[in-house]
Amino acid sequence: DEWRQTTDLLCGILEDVGKPPLERLRTLVHAFIRSECEEAAVRGALNDAAPPDRDAPEAREARATANRTVEAFMRETLPDAPDSGRALAGELIVKTLST
Repeated sequence: DEWRQTTDLLCGILEDVGKPPLERLRTLVHAFIRSECEEAAVRGALNDAAPPDRDAPEAREARATANRTVEAFMRETLPDAPDSGRALAGELIVKTLST
């Protein structure tokens, strides 16, 4: 459930075409950091009590949704960049927010 809520929040920010791409990216980073800070204590307790759920089907589905959203965002943000450049930029964002 946490994966889905966070993914929906972050995808909603990136998909808001009413705002310029860099503003959406800035908002995404702020929302992500806020979310991580709010969940830090709970996550620590859960990690002590149970194995990580990052491989659960819900987590894989949330990651796939987020990856598709980031790919679309990168196509919009960097329309003239080669596919490899957009992929690298998108991967950097995803890796930064997931580690």
